[in-house]
Amino acid sequence: MQLNLLKAEMAKMGVTQKELAAKVGMSENSMCRKLSGKRIFTVAEATAIINALNIEKPIDIFLR
Repeated sequence: MQLNLLKAEMAKMGVTQKELAAKVGMSENSMCRKLSGKRIFTVAEATAIINALNIEKPIDIFLR
């Protein structure tokens, strides 16, 4: 997983961790742990993030 690319997408869209957490239905603490690499995103969470941020190449972020 390329967390730096995900964070870049968030910055590009102007979305904070708190806002993204709300959009995908998780707590801010859970989002923080996942964005720091302490936990992994589930397939459902990754899909929700892809949709929320309109990520065009999710493979580059979630499968590398």
